[in-house]
Amino acid sequence: MKRIDWVLILLILGFVAIVLMYIFEPGAETVFDMFTYIVTIGLPLITVALGVYLAKVFGTRSLQGKAILFLTIGFFCWTVGEILWIIYEEAVVSFADVAYLLTYPFLMIGIFYGIKMSTPDIFKNKKRIIFLVLITIAAVGVYLYFFPFAWDLEVSFIENLVTSGYVIADLLLIIPLIFLSYSLISGKLSLGWILIGLGIISTLIADLWYVQNYEIYALGKQYIDLLWYLMFFLVIYALVYFKRVQRQIKEKVMEVKEKEI
Repeated sequence: MKRIDWVLILLILGFVAIVLMYIFEPGAETVFDMFTYIVTIGLPLITVALGVYLAKVFGTRSLQGKAILFLTIGFFCWTVGEILWIIYEEAVVSFADVAYLLTYPFLMIGIFYGIKMSTPDIFKNKKRIIFLVLITIAAVGVYLYFFPFAWDLEVSFIENLVTSGYVIADLLLIIPLIFLSYSLISGKLSLGWILIGLGIISTLIADLWYVQNYEIYALGKQYIDLLWYLMFFLVIYALVYFKRVQRQIKEKVMEVKEKEI
């Protein structure tokens, strides 16, 4: 008899509850604002806590441990950014942007470690690397065509710099996504990394919408927040999945040792 996946059920119910809160906004505006603050900070904090635990379980010398470590550092930066965003909510540019921007290179490194673990030979075949690099260059070209670097003389140098930083940051998500997609097509990507890939896509969509619609976003509640929340739900379940796989492997090893005895 298959066990009920209570973690998955709780995560689904949690996400549905957040969606319903966004739709119906029960209580006064202050109640809804408090709710969004709790969710905005709580989800990345849970992710970081799980990541720290798993990095310790796997050990930072293993590829899995390194992947989780860098992802965790990235999400820690994200958490700091969310806290600073609440503090400097009225500011167009703040230290929150620095924390957010630091998130992306750590996520990219973590994903590449995951790819190297899932598809060890991906970087050994020169023809394959050339093929993936050409696809990456094409994807970057298309991205920059629709989201080019822009320098607005009417705003400050720092604001222009931060805006350009976000354009580069999203590129750091697109590049590993291409390699993740190859691993998926090759059939060598585990469910956990598929979920993380979906989470990155969710974040990328939200980021690109935000860049194009900042003025609208600043007006108040926006449903695009749900895509960022979805990313964390996907990553949390991916981390739980990694732990389950590790436990299953450990149990099988113990069974083999017991038989040998």
